[in-house]
Amino acid sequence: MTETKTRSDADRRQQIAQAASEVFIRYGLARTTMSDIAAAAGISRPTLYASFLQKRDVFGAVIDLIVSRKLAQLAEEIPREPDLASKLRRVCLSWALEGFDLVRANPDARDMFDISFEPVRRSHIVFGRMVSEVLADAGRAEPDLTGQMMVAAIRGFKELADDREILCNMIVRLCDAVAAS
Repeated sequence: MTETKTRSDADRRQQIAQAASEVFIRYGLARTTMSDIAAAAGISRPTLYASFLQKRDVFGAVIDLIVSRKLAQLAEEIPREPDLASKLRRVCLSWALEGFDLVRANPDARDMFDISFEPVRRSHIVFGRMVSEVLADAGRAEPDLTGQMMVAAIRGFKELADDREILCNMIVRLCDAVAAS
């Protein structure tokens, strides 16, 4: 019974996180309320509070859900790429462009990428590990440091790029430079 209850609690939390992701994307973290989340999930506020004590907890679950799905997708795609530069481009472009395009289409979602929120910071660390693994698999020296540097650079590129094409060009050049070094 405990395992079933735990599973149903986990299922409920995932259902709430999925519904909340759409609300956070539309309104951003600051403007989203627990009432908005409950309504989107089709549950009452007391039911929502039974699963998540505060909005930031829901936000963390949303970020974790989005990141886990993205990492699973990338893990399937990486082996199809023929060389290190292609693998780095696949991972880095996919990661960066999804967020960039989301904010362009939904400006209120910008705060979903604020590094001051622990779940967002954690997502950058997890992404950095994936980049480091790609580098390590290719036998590169200092893959952890290089992966962290690439993540930091890409974050800066996203802040500075005026449009998608410029962002793509910056990321491709970074990936090619790292692969060639």
